[in-house]
Amino acid sequence: MSDEWISIILKDPDYVPPIEIQRAAETYFKEVTPEASQIKSQGFNEIQFFDAGGNFSSLACPYCKKDLDIEGWQEKMDDGFVGSGFVLKEFALPCCGEKGSLNTLEYYFEQGFGKYILSAMNPNIGVLEQDTIDTFESIFRQEVKVIYRHL
Repeated sequence: MSDEWISIILKDPDYVPPIEIQRAAETYFKEVTPEASQIKSQGFNEIQFFDAGGNFSSLACPYCKKDLDIEGWQEKMDDGFVGSGFVLKEFALPCCGEKGSLNTLEYYFEQGFGKYILSAMNPNIGVLEQDTIDTFESIFRQEVKVIYRHL
């Protein structure tokens, strides 16, 4: 049997919201995903990579939009992993030479980096509506990324 997750991460990968904001977001996620088998909120000391699992298909340059090589990306992932987390250093993108980091790349499906994640397991709701995303951004007081993970 496979599982699906909808996860909310913050665009600022270093930010871990205060506990009261985490609890407010958890409460709202429970309202939005009443059938979810689990709602989990977790903070980390180091930056983690939150992937889309089997939904991941490709990645592209955020500047010129050219597809990027998975092997080259994996090398950058290996280089960026230090100890128990990631260091998001900028590097010259191989396609156009612009500077970017692993976090600024465009992932299809969305993936990202951060020290905080809020997830609903098997929520059975499809994709989040824009007004729901806007409400999460209001709760967290910053932009979020939504990750749809399939395992």
